[in-house]
Amino acid sequence: MKSEFRGKYCRINQLDAEFEAIPTMAGSLGMTMPMLKKFNTALSALSDKLGNAPARSILGLGLVLQACALQAFIAVASPAAAQPFGPTSNPTFGPPGGPSERVAAPAPKAGNQVFVPNAPDRHTVVKGDTLWGISAKYLQKPWQWPQIWQMNREQIRNPHLIYPGQLILLNKETGTMSLAPSTPPAQTEPVTRLSPSIRSGVESLAIPSIPADAIEPFLTQPVLIDPQVAQSAPRVIGSAERVLLSAGDEIYAAGAHDPKIVNYNVYRPGKALRDPENNEILGYEAVYLGAARVTRQGDPFTLQISSTALEISIGDRLVAATPQLSTSYVPRSPDKDISGRIVSIYGGVAKAGRDQIVALNRGAAEGVEPGHVFVVQTFGRTIVDRSNGAPQEIRLPDEVNGMMFVFRVFDKVSYALIMNVTGPVTVGDRFKRP
Repeated sequence: MKSEFRGKYCRINQLDAEFEAIPTMAGSLGMTMPMLKKFNTALSALSDKLGNAPARSILGLGLVLQACALQAFIAVASPAAAQPFGPTSNPTFGPPGGPSERVAAPAPKAGNQVFVPNAPDRHTVVKGDTLWGISAKYLQKPWQWPQIWQMNREQIRNPHLIYPGQLILLNKETGTMSLAPSTPPAQTEPVTRLSPSIRSGVESLAIPSIPADAIEPFLTQPVLIDPQVAQSAPRVIGSAERVLLSAGDEIYAAGAHDPKIVNYNVYRPGKALRDPENNEILGYEAVYLGAARVTRQGDPFTLQISSTALEISIGDRLVAATPQLSTSYVPRSPDKDISGRIVSIYGGVAKAGRDQIVALNRGAAEGVEPGHVFVVQTFGRTIVDRSNGAPQEIRLPDEVNGMMFVFRVFDKVSYALIMNVTGPVTVGDRFKRP
């Protein structure tokens, strides 16, 4: 009866031969030993009184149905006590050859929907790791870092740091990740769940969100100048001796200067970034030339060039230097629908690939924040269809091409690093929330 009952039809003409197996099945449903003995005694007594196979078969079928009801009761009252009828499948009931109704399989564990197949239970952070790298390696949706770490909005606004040597635990039951304690507990003690936390004084040792070397110039150098700022920014008007200037040379500058500002970056206005949707000038890309320090106030004021990336000349502009920005942003999807177009590829190239930087026509004004992840879509090109008589222009659909990670945001423009793509990215391609 045991093997037949597990996933096969219950046939009355088979019950007589398998009648004695019903108590064993009833016991597997969670009945205690005294209950099982009483059940077996009552079953034998009734069998002797009835004394004929058809009646015993009918009784057996009734007991089977009662056992099925008992299984359902145990499942509700104590899920841990309820066991499936078969080792690999759920039971199916119904007449031979007729329709049947399969019992629903249990819901998959949370981890099955969060982590990639064969993800380990733990990961030791090493130098060179990034938050995005860890997310993409173990999570089916890398942008769900806040949900996996159970972070609140305050924790997202103040990026939490993770350091080499720390142990990340992947909980397959709950579909979450956490940090193990710095000092491993004794084997008899439960592991305490911790969230990534800030350690003052060693922030520079924390792993970044994305490869720092790919975006480092963007964290300290001017990359975009607002049109109004470009008009009023201080400008280099001359030098003591030379026309082309380098480190150590003194220069004179005029324009709107705040005496409180001591350190400047020197840049040359580059191409205008125009919104492909309305042709608005969103800003001017800045060509970084070097850095200079104010040595004498006045109008004009005097500066000494401290470093150069390119030669500085008359007419170049100054912008106040800013501290290096953080590289620890939480990888996440925007809270609202944000979509737009790629307006520029940094470096002036026609096509971009992985680890290259692109400018987007959406910024802080539209709700873009550092750490936001966007899907890149190849902009569907327009073709001429001549297959059905008269030629007809048809625009092909946009196709998903990869993902990018926003790391610096201005008012109307943001910059993103392409994390992975299946094909080249071009100016005009679309992006949207994943």
